[in-house]
Parts: sequence; C-alpha cells; structure tokens
Amino acid sequence: MRSLLIGKTWPEPASTAAGRRTLDILRVLHMLGDVHVASPAQPTEFSLTVEALGMTGHQIAVNDDAFDDWLANLAPDIVVFDRYVMEEQFGWRVHTVCPTALRVLDTSDLHCLREAREAAVLHGQPLNIFNDTALRELAAMVRCDLTLMVSPAEVQILVEQFGIAEHLLHHTPFMLTPLPDAAALRPYNERRHLMMIGNFLHNPNWDATRWLREHWPQWRHLFPQGTEVHVYGGYASEKVYQLHKPELGFHIKGRADNALDTLSRYRLNLAYLRFGAGIKGKIADAWLAGTPNIASAIAAEGMHGDLPWGSVISNEPEVFFRTAAQLYNDESAWQFAVEQGRKIAEQCHDSLAESVALSGRLAELHDDLAVHRQENIWGRILQQQQYRATEFMSRWITEKNRSPKG
Repeated sequence: MRSLLIGKTWPEPASTAAGRRTLDILRVLHMLGDVHVASPAQPTEFSLTVEALGMTGHQIAVNDDAFDDWLANLAPDIVVFDRYVMEEQFGWRVHTVCPTALRVLDTSDLHCLREAREAAVLHGQPLNIFNDTALRELAAMVRCDLTLMVSPAEVQILVEQFGIAEHLLHHTPFMLTPLPDAAALRPYNERRHLMMIGNFLHNPNWDATRWLREHWPQWRHLFPQGTEVHVYGGYASEKVYQLHKPELGFHIKGRADNALDTLSRYRLNLAYLRFGAGIKGKIADAWLAGTPNIASAIAAEGMHGDLPWGSVISNEPEVFFRTAAQLYNDESAWQFAVEQGRKIAEQCHDSLAESVALSGRLAELHDDLAVHRQENIWGRILQQQQYRATEFMSRWITEKNRSPKG
C-alpha cells in the first residue's frame, strides 16, 4: 500500500509538537507500505530528512496543475492532509485524480477551539467555537474519509457540539512508549531550577512566557534562594529576549538543541497555558525526561485520561506556584509526580497499541471505502459543484498565474 502525506510544512519533530505528531503518523503509514511526503513549504535546517526513515520527499507547489500529473503517476492508496489548509488546497485535486484513494485529515489540534480560546483570553470575548475557522475546518473533515484527532476532549466537542459522526473520527494521541529506563534518569538532588519550553511561533507559548515573567517576581520567594526560571524555545524574536531579566532570576535561553536532555537537568517543567488546543509536546517530553509538570487546565487537557496528574492542576497563580514550590522542596512529592507521569505515558500514550489501532482502521476503511463514503452524506454534499469554492478559487489562481500579465 502506498501512502502520501501532504504537509503544511516539513515536519520538525525536535522543534514542535506538531512535528512529532507527524512523525508518529509517518511511522504508522510505513507499517502499511511505501511512504511519500510532500510539502509546498521550504525545508529549514531543523526539518526532518524523511529519506533517513526510508521514505521519499517531494517538493510541490500550490495552484499548480503539474501536481495532478505527478499525483497520477504516484497513484497513492492513502493521502493524509496535514491540517485543513492542505485539504483545502489539494483535497479536490486528490478527489479528481485519485478518486479511490483514502483521504485522511490530521488536524494536529482543533484550530477553531484554539482561536476561540485565544480571543476569549486576550480580548475578553465570549468563547465562540462556531467561528469562521470552524466552517472551514469542519468542511475539510467531512470531505475526508477519516479525521485524526490528538485529543479526546476535542473528539467530544466535535461529536456533541458540532454533530460530526463518530465513524469519521479516530483518536490518535502522542505515541511515547517505550519510555527511557527509569534508573537512568537524573535524580532529584542532581536537578536545579525551573524551566519552560515551547516554540515561540506558537502564540500560546509566547503568552505563557509573558505570564510567567509577570508573576515570577511575586512568587520566587517560595523557592530556595538562587532558584531561577529558564525559558527555552525555537524562533525567539527580539520581543522574547526583552523578557530576559537575570537580576530577577528569569532567563530566556532560546532554542534547546535536545529537548529531553535539557528537561532532564531541571527539577520542574512549568506549563501554564491560558489558551490552546490539542495535547502538549512539552508535557510529553517532560514525562520522558522524568521531570514533573506543573500545569494549568489547558496544558493538561486531553493528556491523562482518568489517571491522577501527580500534583494539583490549577489556573490560579498562587495555587500554581505553591504547587511548584511543594514539589521543588519535597523530594517525596517530586518522586510521586515523576512516577505518575510515567504511568500516564505508559497507559495513555502506548505506541504499539495506538499504531496497531490506526493502521488497522486505515486498512479497514481502504478495503470498504465505497460503503463508508455512501454513509458520509455531508461529505457527498460538499463534493457537489456548488460547494467547491476552494477548488474554483485555486483554478482561478492557476489560470491567472499562466497569464503573461501575471
């Protein structure tokens, strides 16, 4: 079976949670056979080299009819769109050129939810998930045969609030096992300081950095003298470095070359997110490094099922910092949180179980695609000509680009 993943960007699993998520999916596709990866974006120095994984990479362009001939020659059995914007751009071409290919959307996170939460926090607006992004995102979902969701909380929102049929969704969390040997992890007494990590191109991380810088001076007295906060993240701009205040014990460190090794040197990972969606790579990395997570509700959402977190989850600044201080100062409380994090990773993010479940679902749908599509009535409706606005916009741009006048 041949699979094609069309990425919004080339995956950067060392830089972003979305990149790690894409790598998980690529590995599952590799279980099914030949894998090709294509993107209209330019690779960066941190991009994954898919050839090293036994896969083939392709540079493609948007609004380019040459894609159709290339796709016809490739003839994939499965096409995965990395986020709804890639389905908007290339989904109609896949539908036209390879009508029997299984079309899969990976949302990474529910964008309409993330945008609604951001607007509510930063602008004081009522939470409105029924926004313009939701219209585009849900349309892409029902045009596809299956949508992969990283968070069970978002599956519930799609089913209960948007009425998306459950058979069109598949929950695929991060795949974290096998975990590093617990005996090889740095112990409590070899760790110092607090840290935060997250790509600064992602608004929730930038907001969390500002929040932490604002509140740290008020609560630093709870920690031993000399305790510092170190903030790591790729793509730090000048506005980020303006928060660097060594005299306050607050340090902007920039990109971490190795996230797990960096996390393993700190006593706690601070994850105070005021908005966001999906599940959080920073939380998963901390579990792998044996570093307890002090988390807000948004940071912990979708990560731990029904299992205890290992410490208090709170959005209240005082509770958040007092929880951090308790674990920082109490080795037994710290060790309990470490062990609980490992339990969550093992039980909620089992690589083998999730890989088998996803590969099985894809193979099953591929073999029974006609029946599955017959039952997807909204998908059939949106394939009608009057509802194909993104296709016709792309066709118009393509023709415009052919014109000598540009």
